[in-house]
Amino acid sequence: MPKMNILLATIVLLVGVIFGATPGQAQSDEELARKLAHPIATLILVPFEFDYNDGHGSKDGEQVLLKIKPIVPFKLNEEWTVISRTILPVVWQDDIAGASGTQFGIGDTLQSLFFSPLQPRAIGSLGNLVWGAGPVLSLPTGTDELLGSEKWSAGPTGIVLVRNGPWNYGGLANHLWSIAGTDGRADVNARQCQSKWP
Repeated sequence: MPKMNILLATIVLLVGVIFGATPGQAQSDEELARKLAHPIATLILVPFEFDYNDGHGSKDGEQVLLKIKPIVPFKLNEEWTVISRTILPVVWQDDIAGASGTQFGIGDTLQSLFFSPLQPRAIGSLGNLVWGAGPVLSLPTGTDELLGSEKWSAGPTGIVLVRNGPWNYGGLANHLWSIAGTDGRADVNARQCQSKWP
């Protein structure tokens, strides 16, 4: 199945202020760019991701997927922060499961919480290590039976990022198991892994 991941933008809209900064403090362009470049930052971000998938099943179905992914950090204390990362998919699809017709609406919402140290850890010449771990929950918000699993699912998630100057390297992984939901639907047992390289 060919897939063209266009990533229309990591259109980053700054919809909040930098946590910990007082109103009179200004961030340098370099500091702001560094914080925008990685997902465990002290900024509220709202990136959008656009995917187009083609060639599904016997009817060559297609899918257009817009993921709205707000990232909101909360400072817990002087050492720890919790980062809320939500993925809300808006989906249009046609004949995605054979001759299944057209659907448009919201898919299942994925909610992750990463507990992360506020200060990155220096790892020699490799740069600074930033990490976070916590729970992930899939909410059955699909507006059509072909847009969602109709299952509540939960599991662990984690992210590791190495920052070295302007470069960021890392990965994010989670695993979901269904815990409740519609009996007639298949159970969820799904793993997702993503990597980030310059």
